[in-house]
Amino acid sequence: MGPGRSWQPPGRAGARPPPAGRPWTAAWAAASGAVLSLAACSAAKVAEFTPYPAAEVAGVKNPHDYLGKPLCQSCHVPGDGLKAEPVAVCGHCHDVGHMNHPMAVPMKEKPEGLPLWNGTIACHTCHDPHDVKRNRSGLRFTGKDLCLRCHVSHRAPPGHGAGKNPS
Repeated sequence: MGPGRSWQPPGRAGARPPPAGRPWTAAWAAASGAVLSLAACSAAKVAEFTPYPAAEVAGVKNPHDYLGKPLCQSCHVPGDGLKAEPVAVCGHCHDVGHMNHPMAVPMKEKPEGLPLWNGTIACHTCHDPHDVKRNRSGLRFTGKDLCLRCHVSHRAPPGHGAGKNPS
């Protein structure tokens, strides 16, 4: 995606993904009615996009940390797009069928500090693919601070202890 963009709820009814094999770009978003927000990728990270020869990176085991930074071309196309929708991009390396949190959960409100995809939870909602060393498992926030951003009913009123465990 482009500088700091993540997918958000469609801007009009009928917005749909790009045709197979086409990247998720700003041009597609404008034509389809999807809305982009500046949340997931920072402009500095996008500016660092350095394509490497395919032969050099063919055996890379961790595209999140190649020569000290993410290997952009593993997930992105040069310019302004992802190679596929976000969960499919993650599924290229990770077994998303065995994750412990459901995907595509529609959110009534955007959780503070967390990007969504078409108004739903995707892998990058909780995990920062551009900075997997910041927290355990590349989580954007630690422990309950992450969970309580969406599971607001589990927050304790001020001065009333830790509250329930998030589910």
